[in-house]
Amino acid sequence: MDLGPSFTFDHCQFQKKGLRLSRQPLAVVRFTAYDEYYGFALKVNETVYPKSPKGVEQLKGQILAALDAGFDVSVVTTCQIGEFIELLDFANQP
Repeated sequence: MDLGPSFTFDHCQFQKKGLRLSRQPLAVVRFTAYDEYYGFALKVNETVYPKSPKGVEQLKGQILAALDAGFDVSVVTTCQIGEFIELLDFANQP
């Protein structure tokens, strides 16, 4: 039974030797499209969003569009879950 697109959210701290805190990304998001008939992955795209107001708006807009198109979305971010609650509400709709 197909339950539609999935949305996962993981909070983390990005660490790279010599990477300043201000240069850390807002989030890394993986978008996955599946073959409807066979169920295997057709396309996987990973995008890094910058920590800026424009990065936040792009992240939210692209995630909502991907979920609406049936993509699975996995987010790894330094932000708390409360900053993306509208995305979780969208992903949990029947």
